[in-house]
Amino acid sequence: MRIGGKLPAFCGTGRRYRCATSAALTLMPPNRAKAQHRPTEAPSSQPAVQAESIKETTDSIVVAFILAFVFRAFIVEAFVIPTGSMAATLYGKHGALICADCGWENAYGLTDTSTRPPRYGPRSRVRCQNCNHLNTNLAVHDGVGVRAQHSRLSRSRAESGDRILVFKWPLDFGLQSIGLKRWDVTVFRNPTLPDQNFIKRLVGMPGDVLEIIDGDIYVVGVDELSEETVHALDELRHTKYKLRTHQPVDTDARLRFDGQALGFVLDELAKKLRIATKTPEAQQSLWQVVYNHDYPPGKLDAQQPYWQPQSPQRGQGWTDDGRRLTFSGGQASIRFAGKRIVDHNAYNIDMNPKDWNDVSDLRIEAVLSPNRGEGYVELVLPKNRDSFRLRLFADGRATLTRSMAAQPGSAEVIDEAAISPFEPGRPVEIAFQNVDYKVSAFVNGREVLATTPDQYAPDVNALRRNRRQLAYGPSINAADLELELLHVVLYRDAYYTSPTFDRSKISSWARRGWGTTYNPILLRQGEYFMLGDNSPASKDSRLWESPGEHLLDRTEGYQLGTVPEDQIVGPAFFVYWPSGLRPGWLPVVGDIGFIPNVGRMRWIR
Repeated sequence: MRIGGKLPAFCGTGRRYRCATSAALTLMPPNRAKAQHRPTEAPSSQPAVQAESIKETTDSIVVAFILAFVFRAFIVEAFVIPTGSMAATLYGKHGALICADCGWENAYGLTDTSTRPPRYGPRSRVRCQNCNHLNTNLAVHDGVGVRAQHSRLSRSRAESGDRILVFKWPLDFGLQSIGLKRWDVTVFRNPTLPDQNFIKRLVGMPGDVLEIIDGDIYVVGVDELSEETVHALDELRHTKYKLRTHQPVDTDARLRFDGQALGFVLDELAKKLRIATKTPEAQQSLWQVVYNHDYPPGKLDAQQPYWQPQSPQRGQGWTDDGRRLTFSGGQASIRFAGKRIVDHNAYNIDMNPKDWNDVSDLRIEAVLSPNRGEGYVELVLPKNRDSFRLRLFADGRATLTRSMAAQPGSAEVIDEAAISPFEPGRPVEIAFQNVDYKVSAFVNGREVLATTPDQYAPDVNALRRNRRQLAYGPSINAADLELELLHVVLYRDAYYTSPTFDRSKISSWARRGWGTTYNPILLRQGEYFMLGDNSPASKDSRLWESPGEHLLDRTEGYQLGTVPEDQIVGPAFFVYWPSGLRPGWLPVVGDIGFIPNVGRMRWIR
């Protein structure tokens, strides 16, 4: 995401100004009677007092501006987000739309017309993030195919990008150890254009070997690898430099660069790569809604989500009662159906569904309201060919089991715990997730069950070769219990793609994105790897094809796909002004968002 509209950061100057004015007033003659006996002194002393007052006021203003610029230069700086490469963590200039079918509020991106021609008109489609309904008749758009006057009106009614604050002082004073951390949202200078700033998420640190596999970030420390592998990875970097500078490259080096004759490197990495697990704060920001059952579709069309009861029995089993799921006894299951679980983001207007990727890192949460019975409720999450089951018993037992397709009928108990027994009418918040190859269960916000890396770990080679689609969606089972589930929400994790370069735009020497599957990248000292949260629509470390003029003189000291340490501005930490609220009842200014939207001011995670 390019950062635009750089804002100055100001200190408050009003107090200093008032103090200077008060000081000037105390310089007036204190003995009023004495001043009246010497009227001839007034004309000579008053101009001096006024001059001194003006000088002090001017000095105060100058000092205030100096402090403001020092604060901006070394402590905190403000920026405006122009595009949507970090959506939905951060929004650029966008339109807002309430889905005509389910009522979900969607934000959708608009073209940055300062760098590209308009692309979207009123008939463009916004696919609802929640229910998949295709919404058209966009009130705010780029103006394609409409009169110029109307297009200007449409753009002027767009929601502004988030305005953020960036913390600079740790880097300015050489304190990188407290200033840069993996998964920080970070502002840096665009490696391809020196006068632009980008904002992405920092995922790769110096000393990492990094590879994106099945939507996750895998890393291993260079000190954990053999000298042969490290040498081969550094040779790939050297070949990259020679190719981009049009130097001759021998056949063997070119074959290795194209992914051939590199088997020993990939084999060692497959044994040692591990997932860079997200921090809880970053993970909370990266969950995106698949379906919120508080907003069901008004009319159920093809490819729209719903909860489907399996083999319902008369008077028993599951029923979908509007916005709640009710179980009335017996033994039965209900399954999520109708909608593929993919990396769709409503922000990306008109994205072709053929470009979507299936996502299996999921979270399901609900509020359980038990009525009576001594049975259990069970949440089921599939992942590749396995399924994980969280079973909560009415008497307070909780179990986590794994069933593997390779062993039909098997059910390995991974973990057990005790929770508070169910009490009729007493609601319980439950959540179950599988993310970054860790399965976790939460009851009333507390983690009660979880897998360990020894129990559950990825097969890197298998994931490289063949990423399987979800054969079925999550499900909920229950037996011998009467209950209701309210506020049922299904989320999916961010999915980082492994794209190829657009060969029509750059030289044919570059084939795959940097750090992508089968194309690992070695990060040297002072090199960082950045990705946008909206991965399908982000031009980031994966896809930088040439360095800007400010990095050319570093020759081989700069590696494509990385951000040098001295090009980083700092971590973003607060959205101080999201798109403002619009008082529609006011004439003239009713469509301008000038009222602070305090509810969306937030810390950046």
